[in-house]
Amino acid sequence: MKKTLVIGDIHLRHKIITQILNVWSGPIIQVGDWFDNFGEKEKDTIATAKLFKRFVHRPDTITLMGNHDIQYRIKEKNGLYCSGYEPWKYDVINDIVSEADWCKLKYFHYEQDFWFSHAGITDYWFQHPLVGTTTETIKEKINKAIIALEARDYSQIGCLYAADYSRGGNHHVGGLLWNDWQNIQRHEGIVEIVGHTPSYNIQIKKHDQSSTSVNVDSFLNELLIIHEDARLEIVETKKFINKLC
Repeated sequence: MKKTLVIGDIHLRHKIITQILNVWSGPIIQVGDWFDNFGEKEKDTIATAKLFKRFVHRPDTITLMGNHDIQYRIKEKNGLYCSGYEPWKYDVINDIVSEADWCKLKYFHYEQDFWFSHAGITDYWFQHPLVGTTTETIKEKINKAIIALEARDYSQIGCLYAADYSRGGNHHVGGLLWNDWQNIQRHEGIVEIVGHTPSYNIQIKKHDQSSTSVNVDSFLNELLIIHEDARLEIVETKKFINKLC
């Protein structure tokens, strides 16, 4: 793996992302949630959508789907709404973001022994009764859920969109767009990197010598760098930008 920059939830902070892109030319993985904030102005939604459109086509860049993104991906009334959704935002965002742009987003990404998703993989939703929770079982269940989502069969997308009790849902753990950090699970030999649950700093939970979970949703106060030797480095965003200017 190359030296890779991991960026947490954005929530309209387009100015910070622009500054990062001005100084960083290497690979980037971004864990979703570009849209919605409290009391935002239309101009910030427009600026974020324009940046999103460029970002998803950037070389060596992976962008993941977040719960605050998918609600603008699917138009009709569908129960996929979460806090922050407003119809005017749907119109503004999709006047800029095309179907081809949306299709660049992934629900799950893996490189070597790293798993990336917006909110986390749990055995509750992804475990196979015979082989357990593996990259292949995760991919298979996500692909089936995406087919159901495109067919507007929302009863079959729990592994993606189910919300847990702490997020006002009906499940003790959430799907990979909604699972709360408190429900993050150990996966043998895996470093799992997620966002979704905000904290002022990046959170690291070392389960044992081979398994670690990282939550990079830090209001963009911090960024994560994955070095070629798999070492994790947390950097303060302002210092990172100033150092590379």
